[in-house]
Amino acid sequence: MYKVFQFFIMGILAFALQAKELSYQELLQKARELPLSQASRSAEYIERAKKLEPNNPNAYAALGVLYYRLGEYKKAGQQFQASVEYIRDMEVKQVVIKEIDTFTTSFQTKQEKMLFAKAYNAIEQNQPQIAIPYMEKAIELNPGNIRLYYEIGYAYVEAKRFHLAKMYFEKAHEINPTNLKILRELAFVYGELKQEDKVQSTVRYTLRIYGRNPYLLQELAMSYFRSDLGFLGESTLKFNIKEFPGYHLSYYTLGQYYYIHKKYK
Repeated sequence: MYKVFQFFIMGILAFALQAKELSYQELLQKARELPLSQASRSAEYIERAKKLEPNNPNAYAALGVLYYRLGEYKKAGQQFQASVEYIRDMEVKQVVIKEIDTFTTSFQTKQEKMLFAKAYNAIEQNQPQIAIPYMEKAIELNPGNIRLYYEIGYAYVEAKRFHLAKMYFEKAHEINPTNLKILRELAFVYGELKQEDKVQSTVRYTLRIYGRNPYLLQELAMSYFRSDLGFLGESTLKFNIKEFPGYHLSYYTLGQYYYIHKKYK
């Protein structure tokens, strides 16, 4: 009896040792091979991979996909965001962002796609009130598709119902925090709602993810001016002119600012 027990314990230790020695890629591969019914086991493999290489974005992306498939969209978004922010190479980052965008805008059923098409046509015909119910039904079928949230948010923008537009754009952002279209619409809606602090934080976040951009820097400067933070608006415009000397709108805006404040020289 003792020998059987000893053999059993040694088997467990050997298995544990073997598992412990798995490489980063092997852990991720094992996680991907498991069915969704063993999601907790998959998550364990991925977490172990993260401990081996904490700055490697692949494990964060894999965990994001797992949470997304489980319908835990907020957790998925957090992992997607982490995977993007760990990437330093901008070209690689753009590729990963595009993959996340594709993954989170996929249609799951023909009915969902049909409802989306009807809603989209209504929006194109400037009939947002008709589009909204179709889009809401589509979201019930696939609550992880950020394209549905984007379109219903856009329909509410067309209807000038900015609080509701904000709600849907924020939900899409929660699922996919790096989607550029969603970030731009969020900044716009926050501006319409006079929430300039949120405009600024959204634009700064977008700049952090996508890098320097003259349009975004101009938008940030304008938000500072609307918030009576002229010194920040001025410094942002100067920076934009230095980085993008061909972006003429910043020269004009800065000139207006100096003229209003009687800084003629």
